[in-house]
Amino acid sequence: MTNGYRLPSHGVGTINLFPTLSIDNVLYNPGSPFNLLSISHLTRSLECVISFTKVSVSLQDRSSGRMSGTECESHGLYLQISAPVGTIMDSSSLIHARLGHPSLAKMRQLVPCLSNMSSLSCESCQLGKHIRNSFPSNVSQRASSFFTLVLSDIWGSSRIKSNLGFQCFVTFIDDYSRNTWVFLLKNRSELFSIFQIFYNEIKNQFGISIRVLCSDNEREYLSHSFKNFMASHGILRQTS
Repeated sequence: MTNGYRLPSHGVGTINLFPTLSIDNVLYNPGSPFNLLSISHLTRSLECVISFTKVSVSLQDRSSGRMSGTECESHGLYLQISAPVGTIMDSSSLIHARLGHPSLAKMRQLVPCLSNMSSLSCESCQLGKHIRNSFPSNVSQRASSFFTLVLSDIWGSSRIKSNLGFQCFVTFIDDYSRNTWVFLLKNRSELFSIFQIFYNEIKNQFGISIRVLCSDNEREYLSHSFKNFMASHGILRQTS
């Protein structure tokens, strides 16, 4: 500043002094009491002729001869008559975020000064537009034989009962074959008796005992009778 103090700049961008006159690389300094324009920067940046008198200053385009604007003198300063119609821009990434992360084509249309921008790098856009993550071709944790691992989940209670009064159900899935058994329940407390039926059915039909039962932490799987049955039949419990 003219008094020797230094003030930090909060951004840099383009400002339109007049509809036909714009200046690039303008510093945004909210601590400055005035909007100051460097004449040497103006003449280096634009092909214009600047004429000063004791009461005004005018800007004229050299190629077309058109007057771009006129400013008047007041207390030793030349004041701009027309208010700026542009805004200071911090960065393309900040503008992109403020506009709701539009595409590069939309950015060029919405912000004319970015019409020549060739690329747009935004990590949020890349992550948000992912269709899916890659999955491994082989799942090493798959069970190696029938009923080595059985997955179970209980659902309900539903607010609406079926015609026979059922409002819950439990599923048992063999991890090896993916065969699924579904049992309807009138109450969640029936889970233990249903599991006994399912266990005996598998043992009698296939001659195989369930080795591991995987479920979530629903309290019906943690009942005292359920734990005693699994312990007495050598069934291990696993949490999903």
